Amino acid sequence: ARVPGFTERYTDVKGAGNVVWAVGAGGALATRSTGAWSKVSNGGLTGTLEGVWLSSPDAGWAVGPGARALRIENGAITDLALDPTIRDNNLYDVWGFEENDVWAVGEGGLVIHYDGGVWTNVESGTRNQLERVRGRRLTNGRREIVIVGQFGTVLRKIY
Repeated sequence: ARVPGFTERYTDVKGAGNVVWAVGAGGALATRSTGAWSKVSNGGLTGTLEGVWLSSPDAGWAVGPGARALRIENGAITDLALDPTIRDNNLYDVWGFEENDVWAVGEGGLVIHYDGGVWTNVESGTRNQLERVRGRRLTNGRREIVIVGQFGTVLRKIY
């Protein structure tokens, strides 16, 4: 069923606990906890937000055009300034193990990592568009990230 008053095209949705966030075209951001869906101000962003990830019901990230990384915290949005050298590339997906270990991927082989304080550029070794990132904890306590993208690109990082 359609939500009254919502006409935007949504591209991704994630939930944690009793909270769900959706992102989409025109910088659309919407959330739902116990009642109806509500739109959230995006600070004037006009491009399409492509990915959203939540570390908890109160925290997460949304990513999109111009390597935008929007911090979701207690229902509010903060647009974090990223390194200007990567702002020409769109981000398409975001995923993390926890709040201080988050990965995002996008155009031109862009891979960035958030350590709880800052986003840093991580060399991917490709210029192909990267579409999705996911990870898993290995039995030896290490972590594995797998990134997939254009032209059969599959990247793997263990740390």
